[in-house]
Amino acid sequence: MRILAFLFTVLVSACNATNNPQVIETIDPVIFNDDNFKSVPVRIHLLKAQSTPNLSADLSQSEASHVFKIVNLIWKQAGINFEVESIVNLKASNESQYVAATSRNSRLNSSQKMKVMKNVCDIPNQSKGVLNLCVVGKMSNNSGGVFFNSSKPKVVWPIALRNGKKPLNPATLAHEFGHFLGLRHNTEKDIFLMKGRGNNMRRNKQFNMIRLTESEIIKARTIATKFSQ
Repeated sequence: MRILAFLFTVLVSACNATNNPQVIETIDPVIFNDDNFKSVPVRIHLLKAQSTPNLSADLSQSEASHVFKIVNLIWKQAGINFEVESIVNLKASNESQYVAATSRNSRLNSSQKMKVMKNVCDIPNQSKGVLNLCVVGKMSNNSGGVFFNSSKPKVVWPIALRNGKKPLNPATLAHEFGHFLGLRHNTEKDIFLMKGRGNNMRRNKQFNMIRLTESEIIKARTIATKFSQ
């Protein structure tokens, strides 16, 4: 069935390319053997808030394993595997900023609300040898996650959207991992992981159909190599 589904996708893409002068950059599936896989260690920081329940996150070992299984299914096409190095608790910082940003009277725009999560997920003595993932209950806006590229890079990912829907969405996490590996948003079809604009938040399973472009795979593997040495 997977082979038939893939062939159908290729035929549809070919038809669209014929009718549309903008050709989507696609690649033939590449099978990487174990020796060619790049491994990226991930340290999961579960945020724990003192007075803000929406910030606190609970993620069991089995839930983490399930999410990462799907994340790695998506990234298999690039020969990249994300491995949970450890799961630790992280005390929330600047809770008052989160409360102010999520109040009905907040005058912050969506981008400003997003930046609040950087301060809330402040990781002391942050290791540069792992991908630091801060898991929160809910974001300060209704996004599916964010990557902060700074002197202390980290991915912030919510257990659920602010409306409580689509909990533990592995597609949004896989997307943010793409940003960590140097990828930007593209202008491809919604089936592509790095499209952005909420396409991963809208996904209803079919994670095995999510694609990366050839140039994205090359760039991501280059950065992932730093963790595999």
